[in-house]
Amino acid sequence: MTKQKRGRLRRFNGTGSVYMLPGRRARPWVARIITNKDITGKAQYLYTFHATSTEAALAIPDMQKGVHETLNSKVTVSHIWEQFKTARYPKLSDSTIKGYNFSFAGWEKLHDTDIVKIRTSDLQNIINSEKDMSYSHLSKMRALMVAVFNYAIKDDIVSKNYASFIELPKGDAGSNRRAFSEDELNRIRIASEKNIPYVDVVLFMCYTGWRPTEMCLLTPNSVDVETWYITGGIKTQAGKNRVVPIHPSVRHIVSKWLTKEYRSLFADENGLPLDKDKWANRFATVMKYVSIEGVVPYMTRHTCASILHAAGADHLSIAKIIGHADYKVTAMRYTHLDLNELKTAVELLK
Repeated sequence: MTKQKRGRLRRFNGTGSVYMLPGRRARPWVARIITNKDITGKAQYLYTFHATSTEAALAIPDMQKGVHETLNSKVTVSHIWEQFKTARYPKLSDSTIKGYNFSFAGWEKLHDTDIVKIRTSDLQNIINSEKDMSYSHLSKMRALMVAVFNYAIKDDIVSKNYASFIELPKGDAGSNRRAFSEDELNRIRIASEKNIPYVDVVLFMCYTGWRPTEMCLLTPNSVDVETWYITGGIKTQAGKNRVVPIHPSVRHIVSKWLTKEYRSLFADENGLPLDKDKWANRFATVMKYVSIEGVVPYMTRHTCASILHAAGADHLSIAKIIGHADYKVTAMRYTHLDLNELKTAVELLK
């Protein structure tokens, strides 16, 4: 039997060490890898012992894989999210960042879960639980989680993007783009008169056309009570800092909220500013109270455009109130003619 020469086998940096211990031993060959470093920078090692140098060398890949899996098993979705934000957010606009934050909030149930333990079924359950949200919102939630998983793949934390297998609800992506009917709007008015929490804000939104995020950013300083105008808006050049008249039907609502002297015009139950997520929850509660199903917060915006159109407002004014540079965008997305109006329009033909 040929004796193996005692000593250390040279290996590339970062691939571990293989060396032989002195003396008579059943397993004299050592495989060693670095597992971590302490706060002083001193390396911490993992050792295994083998009968031959070949066995020791072959053991190192498995040792490294085991350490890698152990470290990755402690990496949560929130941990990856923080790294993702650090890398991406400096390049993004404020409105995009707000959209990302809102989409990520939808994954709250998985925030503290180790990402290596998440499978498509876990992600699909979240999407299914949010089925009352708009198709656009669900699509953005899916896209964000795909991006987060891709970020984890880049660092070898996971090997497969389970988010890419998420299925969105079937149907028309714009199927929930409708306005409140007159009957539904009357139910909202009646509930507002009964002082049901946040119904008044829904009614305010129907008469002003703000995007949910824009409404959340309004402050008392946004309101001019002498002329009854509100200045605000985000997203597009046409939407930023636009001036919207306050309809007489909802001026009392604005006055009531102004007396509360909150930092924002509308606030949660603790007086703190609303955000898109908070508003979505309160909107859903209001819709449940007035028995209106299958709706999303953006319906107030669709409603505003539609009632303005039905009342005969000119195209340019509607586009300016909604915050669109081109009325074609408003017409395609936001004006919803009822059957009676369509019938009247047809009867105008000679």
